[in-house]
Amino acid sequence: MRLGVTGGMGCGKTTLCTKVVEYARRQGTGITLTDADDVRRDILGTNPRHIFTRAQLTAAFGLATNGNGIDRRALSAIIFGDDVALAKYERLTDEPIRAEINHRLSTPGHHVLDWALIVEKNALALVNYNVVLVTCDPAVQHTRIFGHDLPDEQVRARLAHQYSQTERRLRVYNECALARGTVLEVDTTNGIPEDAVQGIVRIMEAGR
Repeated sequence: MRLGVTGGMGCGKTTLCTKVVEYARRQGTGITLTDADDVRRDILGTNPRHIFTRAQLTAAFGLATNGNGIDRRALSAIIFGDDVALAKYERLTDEPIRAEINHRLSTPGHHVLDWALIVEKNALALVNYNVVLVTCDPAVQHTRIFGHDLPDEQVRARLAHQYSQTERRLRVYNECALARGTVLEVDTTNGIPEDAVQGIVRIMEAGR
C-alpha cells in the first residue's frame, strides 16, 4: 500500500511519519518511508541518475558544484522570494522529483510518502489517493516555524507557495473522494496522537 502524508510547514507531518514507521516496526510491519525533501536533496546532491538535472541547474543559476553537489543554501537564496527564478527551478526539477519518488515507491511492500507539496504538484495519484492530512492550530504552526533554522523571509516565501490549511483540506477531500481513496485527518496541535499513529498502521496492514 502507498500512503501520502501531507500538511503545511510546522504541522508535524515528518514527526508523524517517523512515529508511524517506528510503531509499525515494533508491530512487525515493515514500512518504507520516502521523504520528498530527501529526494530533492538527493537530486541536488550526488545521485548519478540526476547528473543532467544538476548540470541544467548550475547553468541556469550560475551555481558551482562540489563533492556534495549543488550548494542548496545558495540555491534557496536565489529562488525563494523571486517568482521567476522559482518557476525556472520548478520547470527543471518537478519531473525528476516525481520520477525519483515513483521509483522509490515502486518496490513491493508498504510505503509512506512524506510530501508537503503533493497536492500543489497534482501528485496524489502517486499514492493512489490514500492520504493522511496533518493539521494544527495556525498559532501553533506559526510558533513552530518562525525564529528557528530558516530566516523568517525564507519561511514566508515558502509559505506563499503552499496552500493554506483550508485550501489543502478542500483539495485533498475533493480529489480523494472522486478517486475513491482514503483520507485520515490528524490534528497535531497538542502533539502526535498515539491513536492516530496506531490507526494509520492498521490501515496499512489491512491494505486499504
